[in-house]
Amino acid sequence: MGLSSATRRFKSLHRQRDRLPAGAVVDNAGLVYHAAGTGAQATATEPHAIGRGAVDSKVGPVDYHSGAAVGEQQPPALPPMPSDVSSKVAMAGSATADDIMVFRLNSWRLLVKNYTDYFEALASAEKAAKKALEKAMSDFNVPMSGDHCFASFDRIGVQQLSGQLKNVHQMFSAQHSSIIQGIESDTLMQLDKLRIEIKDSLKVYTDHLGPIYKRLRKQAKEVEECKEKLVHAVESYKKKHRASDAWLAQQKVRRELVQQAEIENALFKAVQAERERLHRWEATVAERLRDIVASVV
Repeated sequence: MGLSSATRRFKSLHRQRDRLPAGAVVDNAGLVYHAAGTGAQATATEPHAIGRGAVDSKVGPVDYHSGAAVGEQQPPALPPMPSDVSSKVAMAGSATADDIMVFRLNSWRLLVKNYTDYFEALASAEKAAKKALEKAMSDFNVPMSGDHCFASFDRIGVQQLSGQLKNVHQMFSAQHSSIIQGIESDTLMQLDKLRIEIKDSLKVYTDHLGPIYKRLRKQAKEVEECKEKLVHAVESYKKKHRASDAWLAQQKVRRELVQQAEIENALFKAVQAERERLHRWEATVAERLRDIVASVV
């Protein structure tokens, strides 16, 4: 390779580096998913889009009085996603705490924990209420134990009123017992089972995506190192001509870029597969959670 061709290749490499640094693929995973209708940047009209999708910042107000707008009125643009959510969407596939899917699964787990805490507190309150009812009935039985106190013609009516009150008490006590039994024997058990399932699903996701993302980070680092070697080789070639071979360095960069592209494709396919799996699974989780809550309230 001559000096002029090496110089042209060197300038082309600089232009490519300005356009898409290899490290940006790792630091901003959203660059991997720019294919139309796929990835974390999919629009919210797709059935499996994450969050609300990307919002076109160029969409402005529509002039409905203009001729072009008649019969073609467009709905208002969705508000932009919060910055913290946008950053998590961009990190989809990283299997870290900043990954939107990890964030969603942890949110599900927190939601189930909140329901568990509530029903545990409700069971404790029902136990306290039942105990208070039993205490009230024990106090009520004291003055009614001596039947001779009502030996007159009003005795039967007074005792009937007492019996009615005891029946109402037993009804309330049975209701408290039923709620306590339902929560402790079914609701809490189902919530705990659901919590374990969410935890297992999170582990499946991180075990699937984590190694691929780590390989991508490592590969991106190697690509940057090879690019630096190529730059150094071209600069050295200008000075020493044959002291270093820029063509070999260029071939090394090409091989590393091909390998990086293969890892990016593997990560992209893995993210799509996990999105499909989690979409189907989340639908069952929401339905089961509604059934669990409905069994009590």
